[in-house]
Amino acid sequence: MGLFGTKAETIVINVKGMSSNHCKMSAETALKKLNGVFKLC
Repeated sequence: MGLFGTKAETIVINVKGMSSNHCKMSAETALKKLNGVFKLC
């Protein structure tokens, strides 16, 4: 169970073409701002 008694869910999104670390960090920063995103791998 996730927070507040809700079922936790894992979603995998494969992104191609992110060859630089700056691109990776930009995408991670944007995703972390979304409600419900707790971990990025």
